[in-house]
Amino acid sequence: MSPRRQGVRSATTSDLVIPRVRLATYCSRAFSFADPVCWICLPDYLKSPDLSFDCFKRQLETFLFCVY
Repeated sequence: MSPRRQGVRSATTSDLVIPRVRLATYCSRAFSFADPVCWICLPDYLKSPDLSFDCFKRQLETFLFCVY
């Protein structure tokens, strides 16, 4: 019997689902938890599927420099 896989995307938006964690000290640093949190924090124009990879990298860099 195979384990049931949980979907990673929300059905209504393009946001990723943040998994529940059992141990807050270790699990919150895991990639499976940290990646969706970072993705959700990005503005919508960076999540566009029509954006080329090079354009995404440039706009992401600009966004991160403005925020941090």
